[in-house]
Amino acid sequence: MIGVMPNPSAYRRAIVSYIGTTLDTSALATVTLADVAIGPPAPDRMVVAVILGRDANARTISGVTIGGVSATAAVTSPSQNNPTGIYYALVPGGTTADIVVTFSNNTSRVAVSVYSLTGYRNGAPASVDQDYSGATTLSATLNRPRDAVVIAGSITSSTGTYTWTGLTEDSDSAISSGRASAASASFSAADPAMSVSFVNTSSGAASLCAATWT
Repeated sequence: MIGVMPNPSAYRRAIVSYIGTTLDTSALATVTLADVAIGPPAPDRMVVAVILGRDANARTISGVTIGGVSATAAVTSPSQNNPTGIYYALVPGGTTADIVVTFSNNTSRVAVSVYSLTGYRNGAPASVDQDYSGATTLSATLNRPRDAVVIAGSITSSTGTYTWTGLTEDSDSAISSGRASAASASFSAADPAMSVSFVNTSSGAASLCAATWT
């Protein structure tokens, strides 16, 4: 099936659906997650993968494929112990796909949260941001247009409890000595300085990425 990009002349409203989260502790540089659920097929289905990694050493994400399609990086973190990023690809067919994540070196803990995005007016994100620190609170600021969806993810070295502000938590997974979480929401009104943040009850090295689509 050939993907069809949305008709820009017709007004559309983006619809985001959280599909699921897969964890991996194989400690490899190339992590292959087989037969990951990606939601119902649709001609304009964009699969969004929130990549959350954790290692004792600094790492970066080198690339992501979804169902054999090279995914585009919406936003990625700088090289650090929590390599994170949000990647997206047009994958109209099938209900499952192999997701392959390549890191700069072996990465001990990986969580991948998958979203399906349809009905969007623009394939590329309208605004992105990221944050990284050892504080209990991380935040990102987005220039969110009207009728938009926001997707975010975070991973931390601590095992405390996540509380998101501005979004609805979709997943919260303990992975080895840390936690990984993803969140999303839909909005009617625009907000040129939307704050997306999370608070973890325990401090530790943490990373946050967020993106908005219309």
